[in-house]
Amino acid sequence: LIARFAGKPFVVVGVDTDKVLDWYHSEAKKNGVTWPTAFEPERAWPRKWGVSGYPTVYLIDPKGVIRNVFVGVDEKVLDSAIETLMAEIR
Repeated sequence: LIARFAGKPFVVVGVDTDKVLDWYHSEAKKNGVTWPTAFEPERAWPRKWGVSGYPTVYLIDPKGVIRNVFVGVDEKVLDSAIETLMAEIR
């Protein structure tokens, strides 16, 4: 997604809830994570946001409005939702 939407008003921000920061860094490097990620092992943010499963993806528009919430990721559905939002922004 990051490469596909490069140069467009699109940002990925992660929230990691693993208990061991060094383990996360190792896994992130192995899996090519290049986006900013907050480390939140106490899971307060996910609880506050009502996260019921992982991964959970929030699609937020430029005004800060949550437009979609995806539990689990179906790439085709997510891509379509992003494309729709990008078309609105243009």
